[in-house]
Amino acid sequence: MKHIQLLVAVGMALWLSACATSLTEEDLNQFLARREICDHLRGEIPDPSDRERLQEVVADINKYCAGTDQQLKALKVRFANDPKVMATLNALDARIETGRR
Repeated sequence: MKHIQLLVAVGMALWLSACATSLTEEDLNQFLARREICDHLRGEIPDPSDRERLQEVVADINKYCAGTDQQLKALKVRFANDPKVMATLNALDARIETGRR
């Protein structure tokens, strides 16, 4: 009986994790919008002498760019069989986050 309960528990955990990580077209659209903002901000770095503006831009970059490298990888796996989506995703830099491997 314990063996069956364990199998059911493991099965439920796998099912829930699959649901939590499944990526949809909505996820793709949200990622692309966020990544567009991120890429724009990366091009907006002001002169270091404008410390206040520099801090604002860096904070926004951290907000919009954090996690996008991993998200891009996941989307490429999810949409690997969709050439149109892959062309869009492959046009993006694969690594933009610093200090992460």
